Amino acid sequence: MSDKKGHHSPPSMLETEFHAGETTNTTVLVVMGAGLLAAVALVMLVMVLFFSSLSERSAKRDVAMSPLVIVPAPTTAPRLQVDERLEIAELRQREDRILTSYDWVDQEAGVARIPVARAMELLLQKGDLVRPGPLAPGAQDPY
Repeated sequence: MSDKKGHHSPPSMLETEFHAGETTNTTVLVVMGAGLLAAVALVMLVMVLFFSSLSERSAKRDVAMSPLVIVPAPTTAPRLQVDERLEIAELRQREDRILTSYDWVDQEAGVARIPVARAMELLLQKGDLVRPGPLAPGAQDPY
């Protein structure tokens, strides 16, 4: 084809006939497809071997559970809060009882728990946490 000035333009795809046998090489396509399948199979084999080795390593690291451990029976029902106000009140009551009562933490070692208010009084009586007075300008704070 030529345009108005006499120059020839290349033929478009619609103007030319396309013959599949002339431009494609079926042997190359078959070899590339087989190579792709082989690569995928190789990657899958490597993954299976890798994950099986991880599984074996994990099984070796697992320690047998002591027969003295009590395992709770599995429940099928979800653990729901029936009355959250009552449960939080009970929790706060337990916490308050711990914070305001005397109890042994380790009686053999002589470690006891005392109420928080009493502990604060003892610290004030001991005087370790009380500052001796206001700091002088430019003085270094020892605490």
